[in-house]
Amino acid sequence: MKKIYGLIFIFIFTFNLNAKAGTTIVCSYVGNLAEKSKIRINGNNANEITALGLKISYSSVNFNNSAYTLKGSSGSLNQKRSWVINPTRGIGKLVIMEDQAYIYDYNCN
Repeated sequence: MKKIYGLIFIFIFTFNLNAKAGTTIVCSYVGNLAEKSKIRINGNNANEITALGLKISYSSVNFNNSAYTLKGSSGSLNQKRSWVINPTRGIGKLVIMEDQAYIYDYNCN
């Protein structure tokens, strides 16, 4: 019986480590599916590699109702970027604030 409890403990411990290791989501722009952003979420921080190879960092990540909200971007000149991503539904929205708001639809998984 102790061996079974030990195996269960190891399984749960390993699962928890994997859950904390981070999440990677790839989002493809609806207007051009070849244009992809790769987003790595790790706790309250996230990093995006854009289709152009730019690295954007986000200092605020929230997870609510199966959706991630990323805010507090740095790494892009004259832009404030935010994401809302629901990988369960396969959708995402990127909002870029410059002189006005630009909203882009993405397929995300």
